[in-house]
Amino acid sequence: MFVCDDPDRAWDELGPYLMHDVTTYAEWNRADGLTASMSQAGSVDELRRAEASHRVLTVEEAVAVMDRDGLLQLHPLIGGLPPDIAWRYLRTVSEEVLPRHRANESH
Repeated sequence: MFVCDDPDRAWDELGPYLMHDVTTYAEWNRADGLTASMSQAGSVDELRRAEASHRVLTVEEAVAVMDRDGLLQLHPLIGGLPPDIAWRYLRTVSEEVLPRHRANESH
């Protein structure tokens, strides 16, 4: 999962890295089919529509997931994503999602 303010822009930026992850795992696990990050998506648009293992959430959606599940499955360096890009998404979680989630827990 990645968290951002603009999912369309984030998918444009992250999509190639997420697809690299998808195609690499599909190649490695061709006969398995049980790997959690497996996807049959052939494009970034298909991967986005699947809303499965590779997701980009708004801050509000991420807070709802945290409130419901208590965690976010983050993979900031997925598919060779450069650290300078990954840090922006991680900061969104630490600066926007976690404080809102903690505020919800105290109510």
